[in-house]
Amino acid sequence: MIDPRPAYARRLRPRGLPGLGRFWPALLLVAAAWGAARVAQAPPAPGTFEALFLDVGHGDAILLRFPGGRTLQVDTGGRARVPEPGSYWPGLPPAIPDAVGENVTAPVLRRLLGGPLDVLAVTHADRDHAGGAGAVLEQVGARQLWLGGVPGSRLEADLIGVARRRGVPVLRPRAGTRWVPSPGCEVEVLHPGDRPVQSQRAAENNASLVLRAHCGGPRLLLVGDLEREGEQALLARGADLRADVLKVSHHGSRGASHPAFLAAVRPRLAIVSAGPNPYGLPHVEALARLLRVGAVVLRTDELGSIRVRFGRAIEVFPSLPAGGGHPAAGGLTSAAGAGTLGLKESKDLVDNASKPPQGPTAGGG
Repeated sequence: MIDPRPAYARRLRPRGLPGLGRFWPALLLVAAAWGAARVAQAPPAPGTFEALFLDVGHGDAILLRFPGGRTLQVDTGGRARVPEPGSYWPGLPPAIPDAVGENVTAPVLRRLLGGPLDVLAVTHADRDHAGGAGAVLEQVGARQLWLGGVPGSRLEADLIGVARRRGVPVLRPRAGTRWVPSPGCEVEVLHPGDRPVQSQRAAENNASLVLRAHCGGPRLLLVGDLEREGEQALLARGADLRADVLKVSHHGSRGASHPAFLAAVRPRLAIVSAGPNPYGLPHVEALARLLRVGAVVLRTDELGSIRVRFGRAIEVFPSLPAGGGHPAAGGLTSAAGAGTLGLKESKDLVDNASKPPQGPTAGGG
C-alpha cells in the first residue's frame, strides 16, 4: 500500500517497538551482574571460607566470611584525611572521625553484610589499622571487639568508649584462644602471648594480634604489623605457623617477613595490603624474600581489593582498578567474582605479578 502523505510526514511516521529478542544480550548482562552480586554476598558453602582484602589505601582491612553467615573483620584501615568537625554540620561528628572508615570500610561492610559483624578484631592501635574501627562500630556494629597491641593508647581508649556505649563486649585475646564460627572452621589466636615482646623500637607492632583461620583445608595467617622481634617470639614458643596464604606483615616492610619466619609459614600465596606511602613499601627486600620461598605475591596497590576463597583449592578473585591494573593481569575483568585466578592453572600470570620492581627502593619502612 502506498502512503499518500508527503515525504516529510512519512519520515515522521512512528516506528514499531523492536522485538524483545534485541534486548536479550542486555537483559542477560543485567541478570549476570545481579547473580554475581548475590553470590558475592551469600555465605560460603560448608567446608569453605572467604577472605576479602579491601583496598583501603595504605592500611589493612580484611573481612572473613564463614558458612552460616558468621563474620570476622580484621582491622579497618584508616587515616587518609581526617574530616574537619564542621563538615558534619548540622549533625554531630563521630567519636573517632576517619575518612577511610566512614567513606570506604563501613559502607562496603554495610553493603556486603546487611547486619553487624560477629567479631571486629583490631590487631593494634596504629591509625592505618584501627582508625576506621570507630566508624565500623557505629555504622555496621559488632557483637565482640577484640583488641591487640600495647594497652593504653588514646585511639584504643576511644574505641573502648564507643564499644561500651553500644554494649559491645571488649576482649583482649591471648595465644591459645580459639573461636569456632562454624562447624569445622576455626580461628586461632597465636600472638601475643602472656609475656610482652621485648622491643624498644616497635613495641606496638610486635604486640599485634596474629590470627590463623581455616575450615579444615587451606589456612590463612594474618599477622598485623608484626616485626622481627615478634616473629622470633612466635618461633621461640614453637607455634605452628604453617599457612597457605599469608597477609604480609607491615605492608611489606623489610623489618618483617624474615627468612626463618617465612620458612616456618611456607606460604603459597602472599597478599600485600599497601597504598601510596612515603616509605617505599612494599620494600624490594621483603618481596625478594617472599619470592625465594616460592610464594606468589599479589598487592592491593596493583589489583585493588582481592577476594580469596579457601576450599579444596585456593581461588583468587582480583578486582582491577578502572582503566588500569597490573600489567600481568590481562584478561581478568573488573567485576567482582567474574575472573578467577587459580594458583595451579594461572602460574605464568601470577609469576609475572610476583616480580619485584627493578633496582633499589627508597625508604626502609
